[in-house]
Amino acid sequence: MPILPECHMARLARSLGLLVMALGLGAPPALAADAVVLASGALRRCLGITPGQVKFTGMTAAGAASCQQLPGAALYACWYGRAASVGEPAAQRELGGYYEDGDGVAENWDLAAKLYQASAAHGWSKGQLALGRAYEFGIGVPQDRQQAIAWFARAGAQGIGQGEYFARWLRDPLNNIGFRNQAEHDLVVGGKLRFRLRSGDPTGITFRSSAQRTAWLAGPRREVDLSEAHTMWSIRSSEYQQCQRAGGSNCVNPGADPARR
Repeated sequence: MPILPECHMARLARSLGLLVMALGLGAPPALAADAVVLASGALRRCLGITPGQVKFTGMTAAGAASCQQLPGAALYACWYGRAASVGEPAAQRELGGYYEDGDGVAENWDLAAKLYQASAAHGWSKGQLALGRAYEFGIGVPQDRQQAIAWFARAGAQGIGQGEYFARWLRDPLNNIGFRNQAEHDLVVGGKLRFRLRSGDPTGITFRSSAQRTAWLAGPRREVDLSEAHTMWSIRSSEYQQCQRAGGSNCVNPGADPARR
C-alpha cells in the first residue's frame, strides 16, 4: 500500500529538523514555519505520536548547528542532505534539484539523477515528476522519451497535473521536448519569432552537466538559424523574381541561399 503523502511530509519534517525549536536550536525561517504542519492529527497519527511525545531524531544538535552556519542555499542543501541520507523521499527530490542547479552545492547531474531515482522509487509523486524530467532532457540518465512518459504518467496518477500534461504532450512524437529552463530556451530561441523547432530528441545521450547540454543545444540553434535564414531568403527570392517578371527597375537580388553556403 502506498505511503500517504501526509506521512511522507511528517517523516520529512522530523528528519529535516523542523522540530529543532523544541530543542531550542532555532531553525531557518522557511523551515521553522513548516513545523506547524505537525499540529494536524493526521500527521501525528502517521508519526505514531501524541502531543508532548515528539522527539527530534533526524539530526544531532551538532549537526543542526553545522548546517546553520552555512550561507544561503547551502544551508537548505545541508538540511535536505541530512534528511535524504536517512531515506526521506521528499528530501531526496529537493536535494536533487540543488545538485542539478548547482545551487549551494557543486553541480552534479549524476548525483541529482540518483536522488530523483531514489525518491521516485519510494513512490513520492514529486520524485517521479523529477525523474520523468530527467529522462526527458537526459539529466544524468540516458535521454529516453518513453521512460519520461512512464514516470510523468505515474506522477499524474498521484494527482500531479504537470505529470499528466507532460505525459500527454510527449506521447505525440512530433512535439518537441522543449527546454529545461529559461536559459536553454533563450539560447535556442534567442528572442526571435522562430518558425519551427526540430522535434528530434537527443535519444540515448546522458548529459552530465549543464555545460554539456548547452554544447548540444548549440546544434539546434544553428539548425533553426539556417532554416529561418533559408525561409527569409526564399521570400526575398520570390519577391525578386516577381519584380523581374514585372519589369521592375529596382529589383533586389537576395544573393545565394545562406543554407547552402
